Amino acid sequence: FEMRPMERQQQCSFLQAYLRDDGRAEEVLDKLHRQPGAKTIAGSPILLRIVSEVAREGSDIPTGRAALYRRFLETSYRREVETAKGGGAEFPWSLEQVTDALSELAFRTRQNGIGTFSTDQAGDTLIRIVGENVDRFIDWMTQGTFLVRNSATGVISFWHETMQEYLCAEHLAARHEDLAPEALVGRSGQRPGTWAMPVSFALELIEEPSKALIDAAWKVEPLILAAAMRDTRHLKTAMVEGDTWTRGVLRALRGEDTSEEAREITIVARLPPKYPLSNYLVSTLRSSSFWYAAGTHETGTARLDRLRNLICGRQFPWIELLPSALAGNDEWGADLSPALRALVGVSPAPLLSEVLATATVSELCALRRQKRISAKIFLSQWEGALDRSTRAQLELDLVDILRSERSKVDEVVRKLLKRHGAVLRSIANEQDLSLRLLNILVRNAVVEPFEVRNEQGRLDSILSRMSIMNAIRLAKTGVIQRGDLDEDTRARLVFDKQTSQKQLKDAIDAGLLSDEDIPAELLKKIGPRSRETRKATPVKGERFRYQLADLVDDKARAEVDAQLRSRRWTVTLKRIQPNRIFGFARHSEFDSDIFCVLNNITSPEGIPISAGQTLDVRIVARFDRKRSEWGFAVDSGRTVE
Repeated sequence: FEMRPMERQQQCSFLQAYLRDDGRAEEVLDKLHRQPGAKTIAGSPILLRIVSEVAREGSDIPTGRAALYRRFLETSYRREVETAKGGGAEFPWSLEQVTDALSELAFRTRQNGIGTFSTDQAGDTLIRIVGENVDRFIDWMTQGTFLVRNSATGVISFWHETMQEYLCAEHLAARHEDLAPEALVGRSGQRPGTWAMPVSFALELIEEPSKALIDAAWKVEPLILAAAMRDTRHLKTAMVEGDTWTRGVLRALRGEDTSEEAREITIVARLPPKYPLSNYLVSTLRSSSFWYAAGTHETGTARLDRLRNLICGRQFPWIELLPSALAGNDEWGADLSPALRALVGVSPAPLLSEVLATATVSELCALRRQKRISAKIFLSQWEGALDRSTRAQLELDLVDILRSERSKVDEVVRKLLKRHGAVLRSIANEQDLSLRLLNILVRNAVVEPFEVRNEQGRLDSILSRMSIMNAIRLAKTGVIQRGDLDEDTRARLVFDKQTSQKQLKDAIDAGLLSDEDIPAELLKKIGPRSRETRKATPVKGERFRYQLADLVDDKARAEVDAQLRSRRWTVTLKRIQPNRIFGFARHSEFDSDIFCVLNNITSPEGIPISAGQTLDVRIVARFDRKRSEWGFAVDSGRTVE
């Protein structure tokens, strides 16, 4: 079941029942709906009841929920005073005492993460404010509309959480200049949104919020603060921190450029669903608190417009936030593009032809990742969508394409190389690039393994963050080797809880690990091959027969070179550089790619040389001037039918 807000006719009927005046009910409702945030108030039975109580006392309805609650408290207090006078008694507490006592109780219980409390707990908090008549005060409060007592257990709680939130705001408003930096941090911080509405209400009640309040609230509710603040001076100087997604949203609310955050998210590629979005960001966007905080003042409305342009702007990565934003504010579902409507299931449902005719690369990729379109459709449409891409978005779009379609990604890369080779190479050279994407680009010769290895700090960065799966991939493409792993890295890969026995076996097959790296008991479960088998197929064993390390020493290199020249080799041409001047071949006995100048290869049948062909060649040791190191190279050869 889902609780939906009351509709206009239900709201009117509700007020008619409480006010017992049909004309007055409609008048109150009209005034209410002219206020910012009126939809939230009018749609809630609890809040509308408060409106009706206030309306009984006068003709005006205060603007904003905090002011409405304050008027409700004042109205309730006056009634209690009048009731006491009618009985010939005097009400013993002033309005200030009542407000102070209730706000203190609300703040302390919320600060400690307490939802219910005993009479003794309440008394300990309130006695210094209301005096020795604290029990009488509690009895009086639990008879009204602020506190309720469970008749069976005797525990006390606030009548409704929204009333506790308002009273917390009164506490903050009274003491905001003296607030400690950590005042809102504590056990209560374990639950998202604890201080969202109190902070929002406090900013409604305080004309000039102090820096102390801003600093304390920024630690726990930066998004709410960014939405609720009327004055932009403090907001502009606040330090933008947190995860990259949250920083991007904060910058959008402040009217700043978000391109740096977008690029960081894209390059690192730690994206949902594998890497969930920040719980704080998602819960805030899905909450009514955020939308209320921004919707009650003109500056906040302008901030929401900027955020809408970002999230509904049809570009990766921000469209990932659209489902959460729509959960909090379904009005954003209007005027979405056909592709976004298909993505989030907003009516009216578009035709597939509408979607494909206008979809951006970001939208097309999102539809594919969520399996809203097939691989066949994606592969037939991505080039057209890329033609519509802007120069500023091009790099992000290319990464999005690479991460969205796995089945034929090599085919996609080959096409992209013809059009955007320089951009792909720039992406490959990003230090923080997703290792899965790096492997794809190395595999397709966008960048060579030695280039990655020789870039200062790159190899250390890869080793420090690679999972066992990425380690295996990068070992197969020659980016990392067993000798690169120090003891700690090797132990992390082997003993990580996520590492499976199959992955350990694959790591041995790729030459990344050897038998001695695996504990004996675990090695038995993996089932190592015999030494004879490893000799016959050195690519899958502990050590390649020919390794780059053997070419460093002059004497050893001479011996290896003599062995290489003593026979011919059957190799596979794995990839060819876009300029078609050279390529790289592979053989199971070599630990690295074998450099191959294509002009040194003949094709007896006249068939053009292409990746995947089998070659019959002579292999020698050659010095690579660019890398300043020795390697393996094809001296001459021919294609094999």
